[in-house]
Amino acid sequence: MGYLNALCQSQSGTNLIPDPVRAPLVRKAFELYAQGTQSRNAVLRTLTTLGLTTHANRPLSPQSFERMLRNPIYAGWIVISEWGVKERGTFTPIVTDEQFREVQDILNGKKIAVAAHSRNNLIFPYEYSFAAEPVKHH
Repeated sequence: MGYLNALCQSQSGTNLIPDPVRAPLVRKAFELYAQGTQSRNAVLRTLTTLGLTTHANRPLSPQSFERMLRNPIYAGWIVISEWGVKERGTFTPIVTDEQFREVQDILNGKKIAVAAHSRNNLIFPYEYSFAAEPVKHH
């Protein structure tokens, strides 16, 4: 998703070109999720509203959306783990390496992402301060 197969004049076979309809939506998904202010489901809902669908014009499932966010092809990399292959593709990346890494860090729990409703929750304004410092009893 986000790419189309195109015949390549200089090589035999096909190459990937950004899909003019879906590539900007895929880029937007990475941008929104990399900010760390929205949950994965909230970003998926936003992108579904903006028109992101599969090639069969169906909404993405949460599982498909996560696979998309984890796929290095969007940063321009061909990766075949079973063969130990990681090569830069000859096609145009949809997102930067930095955006891709930021999203991976959030997905892997290496970067804390705070949903906007939690960060600005008036009922529990100090909920994160308790995790940072243990409570001392006298």
